Amino acid sequence: MQRQAHASIVLSQDVVDYAPLFVEIADAYFDREMYAQARSIYEMLGQDAGVCCLSITSLADCLFHP
Repeated sequence: MQRQAHASIVLSQDVVDYAPLFVEIADAYFDREMYAQARSIYEMLGQDAGVCCLSITSLADCLFHP
């Protein structure tokens, strides 16, 4: 629970300014099989052209289409 509280603080920031942290949080959720949480973060990252990359898009697609 405390980890999620810390994550929510980071996630309340601008995705462009904190993209590396967003990726780390999303990856941690993914590794813990918390796919709904990971998907929403990957979606945020994927919506910004300055942050988006093929790996993020691929991961988000995998979570939508298992």
